[in-house]
Amino acid sequence: MFILTWVFSLHLLVCFCCLCITHPTINVHRVALRTR
Repeated sequence: MFILTWVFSLHLLVCFCCLCITHPTINVHRVALRTR
């Protein structure tokens, strides 16, 4: 049960990191499209 919780929290952490990485790049792409 402990391992399952650890894997779940790790998965959430990875998803959160991916969102943090991809979200700013999406905003940058929007600004680039807008300025073009």
